[in-house]
Amino acid sequence: MLKLADIYYGTKGILSRVAVTANNIHQIFTEQTLESLLEEENVDIGFFYEGERAWGGDSGYQFISLPTHLDMSDINLSTYYHQVSYYA
Repeated sequence: MLKLADIYYGTKGILSRVAVTANNIHQIFTEQTLESLLEEENVDIGFFYEGERAWGGDSGYQFISLPTHLDMSDINLSTYYHQVSYYA
């Protein structure tokens, strides 16, 4: 998603500024672990699917909806999405 953001916004390096690398296993957490880290204020940001928003409803966390070009939800944009790849 962050590589797509560079394309969409015409920038370079969003991934390295936010996550260092796409395949750093030390930055990939299960949903439950990420929730705990957020609650303990050990991380500043997390990426969740829209359906996972329910747990944070009363938490005071702020959520943003991403443009379709970034959220990978539109099958008609599959060619656009395939411009990037990730290896974990």
